[in-house]
Amino acid sequence: MSEVCSWRRHRRPGIRPVLVVLLLATASCGAAPATVPILPLGDSTTHGGIGDGGVLYPSYRAWLYPDLGAQGYDVDFAGSEHVPALPNGLDPDNEGIPGTGQVLAELPGWLGTYPPPQVALIHLGTSDAAQDVPRTRTIADPTSIIGVLRARNPSMTLLVARIIPTTTGSVNTRIDALNQEIAGLRALSTPQSPIVIVGRHSGYGAQTDNQADGVHPVTPGEQKMAARWDAALIPILDGLAPPQPPQGVADLGNTTCEPRSITRTRTDPADPAFADVAVYLHGAPAGTVAKGIESFTATGPGPSTRHTIGTKTWNTAGVASTTRVDHTARTALEAVKDTTRRPRRRTCTSCP
Repeated sequence: MSEVCSWRRHRRPGIRPVLVVLLLATASCGAAPATVPILPLGDSTTHGGIGDGGVLYPSYRAWLYPDLGAQGYDVDFAGSEHVPALPNGLDPDNEGIPGTGQVLAELPGWLGTYPPPQVALIHLGTSDAAQDVPRTRTIADPTSIIGVLRARNPSMTLLVARIIPTTTGSVNTRIDALNQEIAGLRALSTPQSPIVIVGRHSGYGAQTDNQADGVHPVTPGEQKMAARWDAALIPILDGLAPPQPPQGVADLGNTTCEPRSITRTRTDPADPAFADVAVYLHGAPAGTVAKGIESFTATGPGPSTRHTIGTKTWNTAGVASTTRVDHTARTALEAVKDTTRRPRRRTCTSCP
């Protein structure tokens, strides 16, 4: 019998963090390095696409990913965009969307669809400069974007690139002014979440490295961007400690079973790196419950049926608990209305 289940999230104020520790892995000598999730965030220059003559220009990502792999770094690009498809099966995930304002509006929702990145590569502002968006608003958006990224992972390292030039003089004037403002974002750096400003102009020629539109890179331009990212990333990747798997969620027996729903209440781990809980129904992913939302309800199961609910925790480093913990619960019996009993006569002392 097939089941259709929907998950309702409930915020339960006042519940304090309590968790039974199941597994807490520790690093050991010779252990394989953990995969580092990296978020390529930007506009169409980050996204890539079909350009001059129907040629695919897949962006710097197509060159950076294999370069890092060839140097022994295990990285995983993150993002809700999975196109264009990159050559040779390379990781296509990214958040390349035109305009900083649009990125700011949509980013919180996008970030909730994949594990928290450890590093973000930010190249934003070309579209705003081309459209003559006021610089005060343009620079305010990246500042707010940094806040959104840190809300998802307070320990994220942020690499912010100066924007590559175009072939239009008036646009480049605005880009130069914006790049000066971008350099000032370094002041927002913290020990927990450093900001690194990545140079772009040196060696990049708008006339030779851009497509006919004067804005988007051709292959040599993509490769120059990848080389810049690579040089900035290597020291960061070398300095990242392998993230540890988070605590698993134990069965605390706090389950409420109705005839057609099961509600499980949990409490957030005390670990500040805790991000969210992935929920499974009979082994299949059924949704994610974010930090601060301390119960979830499966609706749709029939009465008096047994169900397996699994949980795995994610931390802000994008690492999941090593084992899924499964819990079983049975929905309650459906109440049957008794139609055989006669209604009782009531005596009312106040009746007229």
